[in-house]
Amino acid sequence: MKTFRRHIIQLLVVAAICCISGELKAQDPQFGHFYSNSMLYNPALTGNVELGRFAFSYRDQWPAIPGRFVSFAASYDHYLNELNSGVGVQFLTDRAGSGGLTTNMFNLFYSYQVRLNRKVAMMGGIKAGYINRRYDFEKFIFADQIARDGAPTSNTTGFREQANFANFGTGVVIYHQEKYWGGISFDHINEPNNSFSDQDAFLPIRTSIQAGYNVEVVSPLGTRTRATVTFAGLYKSQLKWDQLDLGVYYRTEPILFGLWYRGLPLKNNESSIPNVDAILVMVGMKADRISVAYSYDITISPLAGFTAGSHEISLILEYPKPKRKKRRFFRVPCPKF
Repeated sequence: MKTFRRHIIQLLVVAAICCISGELKAQDPQFGHFYSNSMLYNPALTGNVELGRFAFSYRDQWPAIPGRFVSFAASYDHYLNELNSGVGVQFLTDRAGSGGLTTNMFNLFYSYQVRLNRKVAMMGGIKAGYINRRYDFEKFIFADQIARDGAPTSNTTGFREQANFANFGTGVVIYHQEKYWGGISFDHINEPNNSFSDQDAFLPIRTSIQAGYNVEVVSPLGTRTRATVTFAGLYKSQLKWDQLDLGVYYRTEPILFGLWYRGLPLKNNESSIPNVDAILVMVGMKADRISVAYSYDITISPLAGFTAGSHEISLILEYPKPKRKKRRFFRVPCPKF
């Protein structure tokens, strides 16, 4: 019975890799600290700093599940004040599952700002990248191996162990210098072929919508404080798959607290189960030009009790504010994390 059960599991793995190679539209790596990786979600946010910024993010998702899902991103962006432009570069690597499915991305970004009036501006941006996806063929058991009593190698043909392709994206954001922002972006606009087999599998366009609003905290005496509450949201859609993240931040220098909800409870999934995923709890701190944050995802889907949640850490290093007499640029007032 145990041998039969093991063979069934192996056969399911075969089906999974066939899906990866054929019709499945691969999911992009994602982070809970959206604004630590703002360029990834909207190229228009490139250079949304006073001068220069290094950002590093590490995410360990579902560590209790065999194979795990681990992502790491490192980026640098810079604002060119005289050109009203932002430039950036990013490297991202993502490892998913026990089959060694690995995605490596290298992206270049450019943005340009237009002032609409004294307090409102618009930024547009573009992304050009190169993606490498690969997996470890030797870690999979194929149907012909099971049929041949556990043969050590497979006779399966027509699979490639790597997929390499260019990837392009664009976006725009409109914002008030202190109160609000709203943007939309499109990734995979060239719909690249990311198949591991001889069959084509084109990566569909992903649409992302971002928005937020800052509220200044007022003391009981009616005086202004240095604390703010920020409401933010991120919606992503790719073919028939979509996801909504809603969150709130409380900031009082040097501490930041965040609480996010991920899910679409009014839209059931294909199994008619409420489409809920996780609650994210975050704490961060800023000291001079160094910011660090940690978050933990509490799984609230039917996987609760099996995943051990998710851990994420972000580190941001900013250059000192440049000295200039006239500042033509103001930042999108979104949180760092």
